[in-house]
Amino acid sequence: AEVRVRTTGQRYDQYDFEDVVVLSRTDGTVVRLGDIAEIRDGFQDVDLITRYNGRRAAFVEVYRSAGEQVLDVVAAVEAHLEREIVPSLPAGVSLDIWNNDAEVYEDRLNLLQENALLGLVLVLAALTLFLQIRLAIWVALGIGISFIGAVVLMLAFDVSINTITLFAFILAVGIVIDDAIVVAEQIHAERSKGVPGLVAAIRGTQRVKRPVIFAVLTTIAAFFPLMFVPGPLGRATGSIAVILISILIFSLIESLLILPRHLSHLPGPGEPPANPVERFFSRAHTSVALGLRKFTDGPLDRGLRLATAQPQVVIAAGIGTLVLCAALVGSGTIGVIFTQPVEADIVTASIEMPEGTPARRTAELATELELAGHRAIERLAGEETGEGNVLLAGVNFTVGAKARPLGGAIAQEPSLNPRSNIAAVEFKLAPSEQRSVTSGEFLQTWREEAGPMPEARGLVFTAELLNLGAPVQIQLSYRDPGQLGRLGDDVVAALRRFDGVFDVQSDHSEGLQEIELALRQEARTLGLTPDDLGRQVRSAFFGDEVLRVQRGQEDVRVYVRLPEEDRDTITDIENYVVRTPAGAEAPLSRVASVEFGSSPSSIRRRDGERVVTITADVDPAVVTGGDVLAALETTVLADLSDRYPGFGYRYGGQQEQQLESFDALGRGFLLALLLIF
Repeated sequence: AEVRVRTTGQRYDQYDFEDVVVLSRTDGTVVRLGDIAEIRDGFQDVDLITRYNGRRAAFVEVYRSAGEQVLDVVAAVEAHLEREIVPSLPAGVSLDIWNNDAEVYEDRLNLLQENALLGLVLVLAALTLFLQIRLAIWVALGIGISFIGAVVLMLAFDVSINTITLFAFILAVGIVIDDAIVVAEQIHAERSKGVPGLVAAIRGTQRVKRPVIFAVLTTIAAFFPLMFVPGPLGRATGSIAVILISILIFSLIESLLILPRHLSHLPGPGEPPANPVERFFSRAHTSVALGLRKFTDGPLDRGLRLATAQPQVVIAAGIGTLVLCAALVGSGTIGVIFTQPVEADIVTASIEMPEGTPARRTAELATELELAGHRAIERLAGEETGEGNVLLAGVNFTVGAKARPLGGAIAQEPSLNPRSNIAAVEFKLAPSEQRSVTSGEFLQTWREEAGPMPEARGLVFTAELLNLGAPVQIQLSYRDPGQLGRLGDDVVAALRRFDGVFDVQSDHSEGLQEIELALRQEARTLGLTPDDLGRQVRSAFFGDEVLRVQRGQEDVRVYVRLPEEDRDTITDIENYVVRTPAGAEAPLSRVASVEFGSSPSSIRRRDGERVVTITADVDPAVVTGGDVLAALETTVLADLSDRYPGFGYRYGGQQEQQLESFDALGRGFLLALLLIF
């Protein structure tokens, strides 16, 4: 048989490594690794600090996979927490849900459902007042049939039910009922003349089928271009267009092919109401019909006569109205913003320090920011008169990672690439229905309490549920990277002089400080090479990975390096002893020159050019992002373009998306006009 010979002795934990024999003598004495080195079995040293309500915390995030229902996933997670996790937690460890996107979805879903039901009731009430009760019921029933057909087409177009699509259903309630009203009214008119029921249904439908078909087709043509709008806005408008077009198609089918059959059973002229309910609505309908007839025979008739007798007056009035609207927008009387911000219950302050700032110093400024937030809470709570009004639900404090965007994935994996110069403080307010203070009011108060922080490179406050980019975002490009940074500083200074502009920041950085080592010529006579120097310095100050151990499901890396107290000052570099190939030793300062410099932490390019991105937020009540960029383009940017040939700039953020969306909407408007004509 074949027999394998294998030597065992793999080390797995701290005690195993301490027992490794480094030196053994003939007299039996041994020197073990634990005798000459400090061995620590722990975690990687990272600049990551997380606190929740003042206590150290760890976050666990749960996402759903494609095809799973949001509310079902939330119910499963909450049940697992209640049955399995919470009872097993040790003393002193607590658990809380920081952010649940399903709560926002469920609140909006319930609100939209209530509004949709209210809209349907109002439509039914209006139809009952102006039409017979039977007509109103059958016309309203057609709305439900059209909605069911739209849901079927949603599956074909991979459109889900969410807050945006629910809004489309509410919007469709008042649109799809028009063609059914026209058909029902014409059938009712034929039946009132004494025409038999089935004949009245056929004749009435045939009389209005052409205008009804073209009315629906023109409406579809108006919504069709919304399916091709690019960007985040296009995803929303595309879903709305799909649902509205689907509902219109099924509404047309229902009003021309299904509704007439139901209305063929309408009572003939002079037939008394069959029950007290019909008699009540018949009297109400008679009263409303008399009032409507007075209006149509009076003001409406006179207006129509004037419009037909003086068409030039009507045309001039329409053109004048269009000119007035354009003048109001062009003069700035009516501001133009890309989207109306939707406030969230979580208000975030993100701070960025200069590159190389220790996590300890970043945490100190973030702590000041957190205290300012608590002062803002106390200030607003003192102004409230309602009893039991609780504003604050929780505070999250993070150093080393950005804030997690609401409704999206993690911005970066904290354990993989923490940055000691960034921090985020998040205040979670009570649900909006339980407080009278808005998120925007708290944000402004928090900003006032925090005041300026000159040491920080950037400080940004946000309270938006959906962020489509900064209102002001400019990307500058120039061939000289050093000069590009100075040009960016000029633009930042100009933006800070605008009223209503705040949170101005630039992604340009001087870079990380570094110590540059260059091997001296005399050191080469000792047999040293730059590679030898680099390897020894890296092993000492960063660490040399000597082994990887598979321990359970974890891949544990073993590093060897100097103790922390021997690698935390500049003199430690200069006094570090370098070993030559011959075994001799010499201080690093004797074999290499030590100079200070800087290196960029990141290089950003767009279309092959180095760029610097500048962002700012605005107060819509004072100025819009478009107004700021227009003023900046005619002053600072124009001057820089004249002084520095090759200098370029382009807009980003909301302005870029607005230009793309408005351009697509403009083309879609022309396409819709062509389709209609």
